[in-house]
Amino acid sequence: MKQAQKRKLDANAKLREELSSSALARRDTYNSTKSGKKNLLGEGELIDAITSGRVELDDIEKVEMPASLQAMATAEQMAVITKQAKRRDQLNQEIKKLSKTRSNYIKEKVEAEGGAEDSLDEKIYSAVKDQAASVGLTYDSDSASY
Repeated sequence: MKQAQKRKLDANAKLREELSSSALARRDTYNSTKSGKKNLLGEGELIDAITSGRVELDDIEKVEMPASLQAMATAEQMAVITKQAKRRDQLNQEIKKLSKTRSNYIKEKVEAEGGAEDSLDEKIYSAVKDQAASVGLTYDSDSASY
């Protein structure tokens, strides 16, 4: 499990080096959603597993824990996990706030330039929305988001 998490983290680090700031912003916005969280964290992520109640801390073998937690008593481990979970929640809220600000800024710029009706984003969104409707799926938004 540790090897799989390491491969995921390494792939994520490589991706972050290669993406533009705009692509990173969109990716972080997605990762702050419920669907994106699963994509970002993957399976067997310690903090999420413990705080969600899927796994009990006492049920995890010491060797399966990060090296930084292995020498700690259970109460200390839980304190670290709780602190990290709180930090994640704060960062997630900040990402959502910044994403909304970014989206509003881009929307204003697009509208100032005459709108996005003929943009590639809008054409793709409309096509996907129409195809999804034919199988009973709906989208909350009438147009692509930024």
